[in-house]
Amino acid sequence: MKKRNLILDFTSLLDVIMIILFAVLSQQKGAFNEQTKQLENVQEQYESQIEVYEELASENIELTDRISELEEETKELRYAAGRYGSTDREQTYDDVMGELITIKLLIGTHINENTNSSEAEISVFMKENSDEEIVVDKFVISHDTGLDDEQRKQAISKAKNDFTNTLYELLLEREGELFLFTIEYNYDDPAVSSKDFEIIEYSINELGRKLDKKCYIEKVKK
Repeated sequence: MKKRNLILDFTSLLDVIMIILFAVLSQQKGAFNEQTKQLENVQEQYESQIEVYEELASENIELTDRISELEEETKELRYAAGRYGSTDREQTYDDVMGELITIKLLIGTHINENTNSSEAEISVFMKENSDEEIVVDKFVISHDTGLDDEQRKQAISKAKNDFTNTLYELLLEREGELFLFTIEYNYDDPAVSSKDFEIIEYSINELGRKLDKKCYIEKVKK
């Protein structure tokens, strides 16, 4: 009888120990889950800060590059102004600006319903017989995602040549020595590709070489 009571008491003690262990494990699991959640929050904050830092670093690089471009453009404009040999600063400025032809390239994007791929549409604005800018031509750059690497290279090369020819035909008869191309685009538009800028900048530089003109490029974020 005493042996049976001892066994029963020991069983009850085991039950109590198991309950205590379960409670402790449950508490530790809850604490672990809370710590994991806190670590995930810290990780998210860290990644968010990294994104902000990378964006600021990218913008800083763009600004530095733009400052260098402006410094180079200033040298070019001073050189062009010096060709007139005028000691009248205002007169020299008017002469240079009289030769400056401004062209605005507005980049917009849309989805091609046939290919279901995005496209960049470049509207070319120029001043004709008045001070008002009007669209004189449009050019479309396809972002077809169904192309392989070789096909994509060929498409980019063709777009460069085609847009160069488009600008060449528009500006061939224009008098003046200086062209200023202002590229306007929506900074928040994810469909605007770096390849779009590559094609545009290549075409402008190639145009300057063909026409033997000075071409300047300015990017404007909207």
